[in-house]
Amino acid sequence: MGTLSQLAARLADPPQGFQVLEPGDRIIVVYTPQGMGCMKAFLITWIGGWATGTFHLTLAFIRGEMKRPPIPSLLFVLVFLASLIGVGLFAAWMFFGKTMVMLGDDRVAIVRALGRWLRSREVPKGVIRSVRQVQDGGRGDDSFPSWGLRLEADTAVTVLYRQEAERSAWLGLVLAEWAGVEYVPASNG
Repeated sequence: MGTLSQLAARLADPPQGFQVLEPGDRIIVVYTPQGMGCMKAFLITWIGGWATGTFHLTLAFIRGEMKRPPIPSLLFVLVFLASLIGVGLFAAWMFFGKTMVMLGDDRVAIVRALGRWLRSREVPKGVIRSVRQVQDGGRGDDSFPSWGLRLEADTAVTVLYRQEAERSAWLGLVLAEWAGVEYVPASNG
């Protein structure tokens, strides 16, 4: 476990997508999602089709062309709209949001931002037991291999998700060194 200045010296050349800032008494690692082009193309196509279907479904409801009674039809349309909005926001968050990891002397703050929408979590350094890379995609029916990064503490805290293995590994090693704990890479099996 080194000091922040010792750690900062080793972060001079971060991988693509990462930016390291050193404002005073902390280090801030900013991550903007990179890569995952196949998943982006799939989700854009899928969400586009979903939006088109929802648009036509809504028009049919407004024009009175649905054969069902109005209340069940309205509920059906509202479920499609709510689902579309939820999935669209998740995809926007995953592909266009930023993750900021702020390392201080005694705690890490993980802030996710999409425009003005922020979500943050702080974890004291002393409760972190390990930093674990987890495969969160590419198994079973999921054909897009991806990896996340999790802090094992009193409760598990996800730092990154649905990213390429090299990116989560780089940040995992940085966090493990800062916390003075073990970094556990994902198994290949």
